[in-house]
Amino acid sequence: MADNGPMNEAQEAARQRLKLSNPQLYYEGMKLEARERMRKKNPKQYEKLIAEENAEKEMNRPKINPPSQPLIPVISESSNVIMTTLNFSNAKKKVTVQLELTEESRILAKIIPPDSFVVSFCKNKFKNAQIHGLGGVIIDWPDHKNFIDNVAPFLPQYNITFDDLPKFVVELYIQDKKKKHQSKEEIITSCEELVEPHLLAKMFPFQKEGLYYGVSKEGRCLICDEMGLGKSIQGLAIARYYRCEWPLLIVCPKTVHYSWRDTFSTFLPEYDMSKVFIIEKKSDTLPYDRSNQNVIIVSYTLLDHISSEFHRVGANVVIFDESHCLKNASAVRTAAAKKISRVCGRRILMSGTPALSRPEELHSQLDIIDSKLTPRFHTYGARYCNGKTGKYGFDTSGSSHPVELAALLNKFFMIRRKKSDVLKDLPEKLVKVHYLRGPRVDESMKRLSKEAKELSSIKSKFENSATKSEKESEANLNIMEYYRLTGQLKAKLTSEYVFDTYFDEDVERRKIIIFAHHRCVLDEYEAQCAKKRIGYMRIDGQVVGPKREEAINKFQTDPECYMAILSITAANAGITLTASSTVIFAELHWNPGFLQQAENRVHRIGQKNFVNIIYIVCENTADDHIFPLIKSKMEILGQLTLNSSDFKDSATSVTNCTNQTKLTKFFAKLTNTENENSVSDRYVIDNKRIKDPDQNDEPALKKPRNY
Repeated sequence: MADNGPMNEAQEAARQRLKLSNPQLYYEGMKLEARERMRKKNPKQYEKLIAEENAEKEMNRPKINPPSQPLIPVISESSNVIMTTLNFSNAKKKVTVQLELTEESRILAKIIPPDSFVVSFCKNKFKNAQIHGLGGVIIDWPDHKNFIDNVAPFLPQYNITFDDLPKFVVELYIQDKKKKHQSKEEIITSCEELVEPHLLAKMFPFQKEGLYYGVSKEGRCLICDEMGLGKSIQGLAIARYYRCEWPLLIVCPKTVHYSWRDTFSTFLPEYDMSKVFIIEKKSDTLPYDRSNQNVIIVSYTLLDHISSEFHRVGANVVIFDESHCLKNASAVRTAAAKKISRVCGRRILMSGTPALSRPEELHSQLDIIDSKLTPRFHTYGARYCNGKTGKYGFDTSGSSHPVELAALLNKFFMIRRKKSDVLKDLPEKLVKVHYLRGPRVDESMKRLSKEAKELSSIKSKFENSATKSEKESEANLNIMEYYRLTGQLKAKLTSEYVFDTYFDEDVERRKIIIFAHHRCVLDEYEAQCAKKRIGYMRIDGQVVGPKREEAINKFQTDPECYMAILSITAANAGITLTASSTVIFAELHWNPGFLQQAENRVHRIGQKNFVNIIYIVCENTADDHIFPLIKSKMEILGQLTLNSSDFKDSATSVTNCTNQTKLTKFFAKLTNTENENSVSDRYVIDNKRIKDPDQNDEPALKKPRNY
């Protein structure tokens, strides 16, 4: 330890050498020395400086934090490095250095508590290091081991504890370094040799990049592009690269069986379609001839049924389309998918929303891609899901270290591109939240329950139990009942708003898409279309196979089909509806991934018009609880780079729902009725008789309801 007296000649000479060799580090030491003198000679000025620096924190300017104990910069002759020495020889400053991946090849070292001297030392010690905020340094991945081994010895006056990267992360990079990688030129050449020219010619440049990525990962990857960027053609191209290892198994939702068949006929027109087998029911048999021309299309619901006989098929290539269907690690379909993946060497997963709500949903998909790279679930959950052992077991419903998880995903497992990055000519998408509020909403919500007390009790239980995990099952029942009642309310209110706004006599008609969850809401829109003689098509869980394709074609090609009435869960994938540019969500859904998927049935390749997405939210209903939950989940997914929308920049509008009719419509109906029957002194509006307003002998019996 050096004392506080003047420096000797050797120290002064070392200081001058440092000034010439590393001016930045030299002046950093001078600042510390000047601050220490100020603290001793002018405490008030020192305190003022500290206050000013605290006020500047919001501007994210790197600052020198005041030392907890007086520090004197001392020069080490052997290393030419400034080191601080405590005035009290019996104390060392405790510092924790937390390491976290911040990019694919960069590591963020967080200094806790922030210490400007340690930050400056690390900045100058390691090449390409960058200061991050007040207490962080970003270093290159190759400097990781050197950082751990050499920081503490150069700073003996600190008691440094390292919170290193997880062991499995370090091993991932070590294995990747040992692995021999093909060059980009070699991959492009091999793709041109093995993939049909007709298929390559129909691919956009960014889609070819997806093909090259899949080949670089040896056919084990997750294609995670935003919805509408053509993941199917990329998955098909990767599979064709390995066609000598076919038969090919395609696992997808039942609703898109025929979409995959059409993909073959569109992009591989010379393919023998008799070799494409669609397994729609358990009685359908698998082809066991092991022909490398066989293509087997099966739904996730039948995956367990075929898994026991799958080894007889001889397939080595499998595509899991909409792979988020495998998010539940304990589900039967997920166990069957893992069993099949152990047989198939090429495993291509595709989903625009691989995690619908939280990071834990990714683990089973990563395990299918490559179980050797994926850590055990407990290790994964503890690091990335804020895993904690509670009363009911290991809870992984949270999120932690999202930036590191995103870096790992992009480095080892997936490729993801946004529309804004690869489709510069695609029209923009505007998301708007439209609120319905007012007396009619409140009154309608009360009338839906047999007794107002019953609904009040449901709402009270919802609010009290939704935050208590020990009452989870009871809470779910209360929430779903409250959600169902809200659906009944919104069926009438939202349909009136939609038809008044888009199908009024004075409004030019255009194609729109309605998404809802409950059958009663879908039924209401269908009934209103029939009543008003508006052409429509409907897709819910009961519309599958050829009927589904017919409905899609009708909306896309029939100029008299103005409305598509769609189920959020049954029609959020495998559909292209670019004939419309307006999407309205009459109901919300718990899962933001479903909403994102549904939005992009319109905002995708082929869309030529500006896209409007409208979410209708009714105040004082279950929407008050569901909507904030959706936004919080979207924020988590955004940290993982798996979501590009979070409602933060959404436009908003409000309709006040009262029992008063619009004057223009009121008098228009009066005029029409008078022309039809000038003798009668009564008028019929919405099947409700009211007294002629000109007669004041008795009040009107009923006022019409309208917006």
